[in-house]
Amino acid sequence: MRIFANICNKQQGIKYMHLRKRNIISILNKKRRLFPLVGMLGIRQSAKSTILRDIVAKKESLPYFTLDRPEILKIFKSKPESFIKAETENFQRPIIIDEAQKAPKLFDVLKTIADEEKRRGMIILTGSVDFSKASGVKETLTGRIGLSKLYPFILSEIREEPYKFNTSELKQQVLSNLNHNNSYLNSVSKDIGTYLERGGMPSVCKISEEHERELIMEELLQSLCYRDLLQLKGARYDGAIARELLSLIAKNPEFVRSDFARHMHEDARVIEKHLQGLEALFAIYRITALAKSNSEHRFCIWDAGICKYLGALESTCLKSFIINQFKAKFEYNAMPQPLTQYYSSRGNTKIDLIFITKKSSFPLIITDQSTLSSAQLLSMKMLLKNNLFSEIFVAAPITQSYSITEKIRILPYYAFYG
Repeated sequence: MRIFANICNKQQGIKYMHLRKRNIISILNKKRRLFPLVGMLGIRQSAKSTILRDIVAKKESLPYFTLDRPEILKIFKSKPESFIKAETENFQRPIIIDEAQKAPKLFDVLKTIADEEKRRGMIILTGSVDFSKASGVKETLTGRIGLSKLYPFILSEIREEPYKFNTSELKQQVLSNLNHNNSYLNSVSKDIGTYLERGGMPSVCKISEEHERELIMEELLQSLCYRDLLQLKGARYDGAIARELLSLIAKNPEFVRSDFARHMHEDARVIEKHLQGLEALFAIYRITALAKSNSEHRFCIWDAGICKYLGALESTCLKSFIINQFKAKFEYNAMPQPLTQYYSSRGNTKIDLIFITKKSSFPLIITDQSTLSSAQLLSMKMLLKNNLFSEIFVAAPITQSYSITEKIRILPYYAFYG
């Protein structure tokens, strides 16, 4: 009985995490007032369905249909327009369609409905695949659909705190995070440590037992590589190649396509195809090179906990954490996403992440060491001397921020929470 009770308590805890307030809801509501169609995209198990079914649909008494159910999918493949017209009461109330990419022909119908009815917020869609890249959808619905991406929990959502992000100037935002008392910052630091172990996926992040987390993570990876990827249109995929790629990305954050091809003894075109497929499923982030002469891209796993499970170092998990924090906050504030790049040359000269907005850039080196080597310091000074960057920041496992020079500043992990 005690074991059964523990299982029930954990299931209730997972359900509670899925139902926790998400910052994406406010931007979804704004887009519902602007576009006839609204879409929420994101990695599987990020709580897209839960947000729309158990929060939005219940609050507003909206019809909800998921194409994961074969009988519903059959209807949307055979007679979508008449079904939508009936369920929306002749387009007088919104309707929610989950996993819409499973019925590609539906998008032609949605395009017609949007053009003819011209009502805002009529149809809300979700998808675990990028509609425009790899779902077989020919129409991009440009100008008719307002798309938002749901990321894993950012730390403020896990802590159930309002997040402050009212500027596109990342330097200003990051440095403002240092202006808290020590007790608060110690609490944030502890939670970041937990986040780097468990990540921000709702079904995992509150499970304390490592073995149980790993079971869920492996099931998620298996589903991504051996089910979702194989359902993408327009290419043939191999689940084993995709699974190995994810492990290599986690363990070798500086690998580029040619490195993967050489390590796996595969053609570079095959590798690129699978990378594009994983990107379309929101399983990886693509990081472009700053140098115009270098066209090779790097990649990062979408969630810090998955990074950890796949064997990544702490610095790589932190990289995933920072990318998620920044991208989610720009997304939920309806601001254009910053360009995410890296810089690398011979020796120790490298910048792990460079976030570029319309007005500024934010170059960041990530390390799991509390001190920097003389070679690292020399390389940073050379980059500054050559005017490649006006200043450089370093994320390190320290307790207090400090400056090495006027243009080189070392920041603790908690600077990237907001």
